[in-house]
Formats: sequence, C-alpha cells, structure tokens
Amino acid sequence: MIFFLFIRSTLFLFFITILSIFWCLLLYLSLAFTFKVRKYLFYIWSRLILISIKIFCGIKYKIKGLENIPKNKSIIFFSKHQSAWETFAFLSLLPNSCFILKKSLLNIPFFGWGMRLGRHIAIDRKLGIYSIKKILKLGEKRKLEGLSIIIFPEGTRTLPNEHPKFYTTGIVLAQKTKSKIIPIVLNSGKFWPKNKWIKFPGTILVLIGKSIDVVNLDRKVINKYLYKWIKNNSIKLEEIFSKFD
Repeated sequence: MIFFLFIRSTLFLFFITILSIFWCLLLYLSLAFTFKVRKYLFYIWSRLILISIKIFCGIKYKIKGLENIPKNKSIIFFSKHQSAWETFAFLSLLPNSCFILKKSLLNIPFFGWGMRLGRHIAIDRKLGIYSIKKILKLGEKRKLEGLSIIIFPEGTRTLPNEHPKFYTTGIVLAQKTKSKIIPIVLNSGKFWPKNKWIKFPGTILVLIGKSIDVVNLDRKVINKYLYKWIKNNSIKLEEIFSKFD
C-alpha cells in the first residue's frame, strides 16, 4: 500500500514539476502584457494542480463559505497553514489575492521564479521590524491595486493538531489599510503531511468564515478571538462538514 502511494506521489510531483516549468516560461513571456494575463496564468496553473492531485493521489476538496467573500473588495484572509496544498489551491480558490510569504521560497527553481511575478509580499523574518514595515507598506500598495492578501498568522506550516500562537502583524495591516479579516480553517495536513513525500487520498475540507471589521478593536482582543475561532473550528471541522452532507 505504501509503495503504491509512493509511486502515485512521485508521478504527481514529476507532473507538477514539468507543469511549473512551462508555467514559469509563460509567465515571463507574459511580461509583455498586463498583470491581468499573469493572474489568469496563476489561476490556470492552480486548477491544473488541483486536477492532477485528484488524478494521481486521490486528493479532492470541499469548500464552504465562499459566499462570505465580498466581490470587488480587497480583504485579508487569516488562514490555517498545514501543507503546500493551500499555497497552490488558494491561487484559484481565492483569486485576485497575493500571499505574504518567506523570501526564500522565491529562490525555488520554476515555482519560486514564477511566484516572483505574482506581486506577493516576500519577507525575511530575520530582519524583524523591517519585515513588518515592508508588509505594511506593500500591503497598502496591494490594496490600492485591488488585491486581497493571504496571511498565515502562525507564521509557518503546522501539524494538524498543533495550534501555535498568532502573530499580530496581519491585524496591524488590516487596521492600517481599513480592511476586513476573513478566517479560514482546513485540514490539508491530514492528506499532504508537512515535509513528507507521500500524499494520502481523501477530501480536504476548507471552511471560510464571515468577515470581521477590526479597525476600531483592540489588537490583543481580536487576535485572541481569531485564534479561538480558528482553533475551535479546526477541531470541529469534520463535524461541521458532516452537517452539510
């Protein structure tokens, strides 16, 4: 069984590597056109990865709460982060968005080179306060460009049952840009484990919460509320989805 899963996972990773090479090439060729063309290429690439992981690894997904995302309005998504799945998937599930991500990811051949053209906010956490200033500066710019921002408040990928504290940078950004926050929980780490080669078949669940206006709220209070909402709904995620079936 494990050997079979290993082969399927290897075929998937080989496929998305080849796909990403062509995607990266097309992105750089698209520099002659508007950013709208590049956003479309990001969307198509994401959809193809979601289709291929279903074919090769048997990983599907269900998503609830898309109606909570306002149209034609920039917001900030606070998402749980358990695997690379959401990095790929959110490019199509949450279109017209950019990530706050580690600068080192942009050095990964083809994947990182392509991500450089997505207007993502790349930071080096070792630079401390400078990184925060960069997030606030570019965050305002991205909002003016009409982009929403995806932030992982835990700062890195976590195991399914881990719930480390949240950084408050996202809340500071939301208040500075007068943006609402939408929390997201998922269980992708159950099927695409952190730092593991083998992917396991199953259905990833994604729950999108209602938007929260944080402009006039105390940062510690709203951070505590978001942490509690995401932790509690992460624990009850399968139970929540069972009510929809």
